[in-house]
Amino acid sequence: MTVNGQALGEPREQTVQLAFHSNQALKGVTLTLELPNNVELVPVPGASSD
Repeated sequence: MTVNGQALGEPREQTVQLAFHSNQALKGVTLTLELPNNVELVPVPGASSD
């Protein structure tokens, strides 16, 4: 499939895990993800968003 001149693969689900290491507790942290075009995040049912 091609969208706006870019070849796209078949849609697929992929789990991505992030790990952080800190010598102290992290409070009030904000994480920003910049996703490539045609990539979206889908919430996990039952997971907290705060």
